[in-house]
Amino acid sequence: MTSTRPEREPHEPEALSSSWDVGLTELRSQFPDAREGVLFCVWKLRQNPKLTLRDFRAEAALRGIGLSGRSLHSARVLLGWQAPSTRQTPKSSPAASPVQEPASAATRPGAGKSLEERLRHTLTQLREESSADADRLRVAIRKAIDVLEQALED
Repeated sequence: MTSTRPEREPHEPEALSSSWDVGLTELRSQFPDAREGVLFCVWKLRQNPKLTLRDFRAEAALRGIGLSGRSLHSARVLLGWQAPSTRQTPKSSPAASPVQEPASAATRPGAGKSLEERLRHTLTQLREESSADADRLRVAIRKAIDVLEQALED
C-alpha cells in the first residue's frame, strides 16, 4: 500500500526541513554560538527571504522563542544578506571630562572568584537591598497609619 504523504522534493535544500526540531539541530551545527531566536529567524528566512518579523513572531511565541528586531538582523548577518551594524560612538569634545578606563580583570571586585561565588554574592546583596527597602516601607506605612489615627481622633 502506498503512502498518501508527499515525499520531500529532491531539489529542496536540506536546510529547509519542515520540522523546527530538525531545523534547529541542523542550524545549531552550522551556527553553534547563535541564540535560538536568531536560529529561528534563519530557519524562517531560508523558507522565504521576504518575510519580516511580523510574519513569524506569533509562530515563535507559540514555540516559546523570544524574538526581537535584533534577532532578525543577526539572522540576516549570519546568512550574509546584511553587513553587521556598528554602534556609533559620540565624538568627545575637548572640554569633556576624561573617560575613566574600566578596571582590569585583576583589580575588578570579585576577581578570581568562581561564577557561582559571584552569583551568590550578588544574590545576597539583592536580598539585603530588598529587605532594607521593605523595612523602610513598613516604617513609612506605620507613620502614615499613626497620622491617620491622630486625624480621626481629632
